[in-house]
Amino acid sequence: MNGRPRRLDVDEAVLQATVDLLATTSFAQLSIEQIAKKAGVGKPALYRRWPSKAAVVADALGRFAPVPHFDPKRDPADSLRRGLVDFAIAMIESGTAHWLYSLLGEARTDPELAAGIKARYLAPRQDIFETAIRRCLDAGAIRRDVSPDTVLSLLMGPPMHGWTLMGIQPDKKQMTELVKTAWVALDPKHPEEEP
Repeated sequence: MNGRPRRLDVDEAVLQATVDLLATTSFAQLSIEQIAKKAGVGKPALYRRWPSKAAVVADALGRFAPVPHFDPKRDPADSLRRGLVDFAIAMIESGTAHWLYSLLGEARTDPELAAGIKARYLAPRQDIFETAIRRCLDAGAIRRDVSPDTVLSLLMGPPMHGWTLMGIQPDKKQMTELVKTAWVALDPKHPEEEP
């Protein structure tokens, strides 16, 4: 690495400032100047670490957004269901869901932001979800004709729909009911139907 070594406290201050600002402003309105000022650092220090606003935001998302956890000692199906509920509630309670959905909208017209979100947020969490879903497939707990992507969309789609389109923030009871209801379609005994 060229130049002086990075100070981790500066990194942390910048990422925390970014998260704090995203709670009250959109990505489009957010500026490097605002982030630097809130973090108490100069713009040059920020630009030495990140080449752009999109890069800072992607790192902040990767650093502070909750990570799903699935207990490998628990029954695979129970672990997946509980882990999904806990993850969704953590996203809501941390405030991450609010600014993540906003960022996903912005990412549609900003390729750099889209690539950053995919690399720093989506891909690592997708790997965790796929591992948990494959455990269920290997245990025969869910239908083998349904792809892991479809399983995840089926289980996480309803709360995202309620949150983004209807403004309904599910609590733990509602989230559990949504997952339980969607799970019926994944039951290996569920009849396979031709489209």
